Amino acid sequence: INLIPRQSTFRNALKKPNCGSFSPPNINACGNRMFGGHWDIIGDHTGSTTPDGNNPTAANATGGYMLVVNSDYATGEAYRQSITGLCPNTSYEFSLWVRNVCTNCGIDSTGTQTWKPGVLPNLTFAIDDLDRYSSGMVDTVGWVKKGFMFKTGPTQEDIVISIRNNASGGGGNDWAIDDIALVTCNPNLTMLPSATTTVCVGDNVRISALVRSFFDNYTEWMWERSTDNGATWQNTGVTGHTPALDNGSGQYEYEAFYPTFISDPSTNGHIYRFRVASTPGNLSEPDCSFLNFTTIQLNVDDCQILPTKLLSFTGQLNNGNAYLKWVTDNETPGANYEVERSADGISFTKIA
Repeated sequence: INLIPRQSTFRNALKKPNCGSFSPPNINACGNRMFGGHWDIIGDHTGSTTPDGNNPTAANATGGYMLVVNSDYATGEAYRQSITGLCPNTSYEFSLWVRNVCTNCGIDSTGTQTWKPGVLPNLTFAIDDLDRYSSGMVDTVGWVKKGFMFKTGPTQEDIVISIRNNASGGGGNDWAIDDIALVTCNPNLTMLPSATTTVCVGDNVRISALVRSFFDNYTEWMWERSTDNGATWQNTGVTGHTPALDNGSGQYEYEAFYPTFISDPSTNGHIYRFRVASTPGNLSEPDCSFLNFTTIQLNVDDCQILPTKLLSFTGQLNNGNAYLKWVTDNETPGANYEVERSADGISFTKIA
């Protein structure tokens, strides 16, 4: 889209009252702007992340869309949309980009032009006709992102979003909105101890998932397993509810453990993944639950016990560094060592 009547792409055309002697199709002419010298010459904001937005669309070219509003003297609703298929008890962000499109539309009490921005747009966002957020005055600084967070009710799956022009008056109050979005912030799931875990036959296997989120309601979880290299997945029957605690860095977290089991050749190659949700009902809905990006695959080896004996293992702090030392006896030629670290004495991660 192009916010002018003559499809010029020159953003810096003159504005009233400084039009000069230029006439269209001269790129400097005031007549290239809407209302003969007022509105900005812009494109939409679709997909952009900057206050400038997209360039005006040239003649016979294809651009994106935006909603442009020339507000009335009275306040009123400009946008309404019903949204279905939401997840209950889930936090969402509703946001959009808004722009004041006129820097010289102001008038005084007698209706005389002041050639200033005039009435600044002010938008109110409502959910189910309950006001939730005000954009505040939108100055002539380009596109700005406005939005707010809300949480659906325990069984709520539908909402009605509406946007109201909350600034009364003409002489300004001309605006555009674009990139309307409703999104949720996925929890971060980390599999422990690692994506590929090698164990020996007869070892105790202990795996877990660390759940970290900006919200405290992703407390329901379930472990799933694949025995065909990830082609299909089954519920292991291991589910739980764990309260998420503030970790002191603005997020909530907890660790969920899979019951310890003994490895044997039949468990070789099994893959485990972790699913989390905000309610038990959401846990069974793929669109309302979240999976970790990584999985844990179990490699079971028929290990042989080496004759090497570990006689001692010591550590010392030196200038902020940990120096580790170990002494062995009857070392097998070519033996390799792995150093692992744990913060809780339960889950260990290889560090060297």
